[in-house]
Amino acid sequence: WDLFEDRDGGLWVGTSSGLHRFREQQFTMFGTPEGFPSDKPTAVWEDPKGTLWIGFQDAGVLAVDQSTRRRITRAEGLPSDEVFCLRGTRDGAVLVCTRAGVSPIDRRGVTTLAPIDALGRQTVYDVAEHAEGRLWLATSNGVVRADGRQFTPMFGGGPTLADAVVSVVFDH
Repeated sequence: WDLFEDRDGGLWVGTSSGLHRFREQQFTMFGTPEGFPSDKPTAVWEDPKGTLWIGFQDAGVLAVDQSTRRRITRAEGLPSDEVFCLRGTRDGAVLVCTRAGVSPIDRRGVTTLAPIDALGRQTVYDVAEHAEGRLWLATSNGVVRADGRQFTPMFGGGPTLADAVVSVVFDH
């Protein structure tokens, strides 16, 4: 599902059978036996402070640092426990892309931006922050730009899964 290299050179691999870490010729697997909420990780991201954020197909998000674990689910304000990707913003928020929108998590808590297409879908597969601070969303209905809570379709879109965009990134 996901690959991520942390600042120490460790390679994290999210698979349908758990989260695996390759580090200095060692292989470590993390899942429910190690206290994780699920064996189905879909996204891994490390914030600038060194906290490792792990998204799951069925269990929300787990934030892990040196001394604590914090789980964020629908009970804490996520719109869905099905996580597709994790990204960060310049101001330090964590962006969680789910089946029901994208949720910035910051010191104030969890909020959700949910563009709705003509079929009622709110899926956000990926997100990228533009230099201007606007969020560009890869959705089931093409690419959508978020200006606060206003959404502008940019390109793509339509009623079928073939119209979905699953990744978005800005180059230099």
